[in-house]
Amino acid sequence: MKAQLFDKLKNVPNEYKSIPFWSWNNHLDEEYLVKQIRDMKAADIGGFIMHARTGLKDEYLGEKWFSCIEACLKEAKRLKMDAGVYDENGWPSGFVGGKLLENEAYRARFLELKRGDFDTSAFCVYVADENGYKRVTEPQKGVAVYENIYLRVSPANTDILNPDVTDAFIRETHEKYYARFKEYFGKELVGFFTDEPSFIYTANEKGMYPYYDGLEKDYCAACGNDLLADAEAFERGESCTYFPRVFRELISDRFKSAYIDRVARWCKAHRLLLTGHTLDDENPLRATRVTGNWFHFFENVPQPGVDEIPTKFGVHNDMLFSLIDNKKYHGKRHAMAELFALGPCSLSFARRKQMLFYAAAYGVDRYFIAISHLDGRGNIQKPDFFDNFNLYNPDFAGVKCLADDSVLAAKIAAKTAKAAVGVRMPYTAYLRACGQHDGQTVYDRLALLMDTLIKNQIPLRVL
Repeated sequence: MKAQLFDKLKNVPNEYKSIPFWSWNNHLDEEYLVKQIRDMKAADIGGFIMHARTGLKDEYLGEKWFSCIEACLKEAKRLKMDAGVYDENGWPSGFVGGKLLENEAYRARFLELKRGDFDTSAFCVYVADENGYKRVTEPQKGVAVYENIYLRVSPANTDILNPDVTDAFIRETHEKYYARFKEYFGKELVGFFTDEPSFIYTANEKGMYPYYDGLEKDYCAACGNDLLADAEAFERGESCTYFPRVFRELISDRFKSAYIDRVARWCKAHRLLLTGHTLDDENPLRATRVTGNWFHFFENVPQPGVDEIPTKFGVHNDMLFSLIDNKKYHGKRHAMAELFALGPCSLSFARRKQMLFYAAAYGVDRYFIAISHLDGRGNIQKPDFFDNFNLYNPDFAGVKCLADDSVLAAKIAAKTAKAAVGVRMPYTAYLRACGQHDGQTVYDRLALLMDTLIKNQIPLRVL
């Protein structure tokens, strides 16, 4: 009976099998790359994601890089494997390995609020009055403390709230692949992976807020108020409960339209699948702060994904994978999870199998295995990523069993789950908590509710 079952699984599509993050972390050699692809095929791995990573010695997106990409695509075609491309050199996605940062106009901007003397170098200055805060352009008689608001420019992050920056990212990355390899698009080259984009990297401290041109106008249109006056009131702990909701929704909508929707449209127009995951998606409170509305963000992404690299079990992952369950319920055919990267180095295949089926119970049917270093010294350069999933490991022979488990798990994930209870994600409450420290209570209550339902075997669906 078991033999008959596995006979049926021999010719399953590649995408149902384990797909490693194949990290190119040293000098590149076409013959050596092709050899590793053949070894993957021998282990019944369905494909690979070509991923620039710390340690890469050759120029990212240089001629040697593209020559090696071509060699891998040719071998993928010969072996009938699927190839994907990670869209950045490191993470987060959107800076073309640092190239876009050379143009200051492409660097992210943010507001920083500081109290002190009147500062003529500030973007604008406010003072408190009986109606809240008012903008002033010069020192005021009898006023000793001013609320200075500065418009800062980040030296290290691109402005993915700016659609022109996303267009430059696509032009310098995706278009270059298309110019060279369009005959592989939608065939051996199946898609791009985008990793942890967020508007929060430059505004991750108290008193800092993401910014884009037109934000003040959009805020006033949404609620009739002065954005910067409300930001000051909120920052000082005064009554302004609608500010975090309106502000974060505007930033979330802008992030979606300026970045992920543009990348998704380009991929669709060029017959490619787009997948990936956002920053801090394992915690709904933090995810709201750094991404906005997760469900809304992935609306136009055909294969949404989550990041589960610690290989842990519990209510925190029930929350994480419930995001996928929701998207599958609302029409997404497939969903991805990045798995295993944090190990530990003694991570057993039994533990991996357990995680595959755990994820599958929530509808995850694409399993991206992190990290498979091209060079075995990768763990020296990135010591936090203990699960070095590659040919050098003495247990690599067991990978074929994991490939079979992936196929079975994907078949389970394809089944339609029926929920007895709907649990509403407290998104509005999380929005109100952004920038403050009272969101943990909301998180704890949601965790307790979900944990109670699951332990009592009551099927649920997050709404």
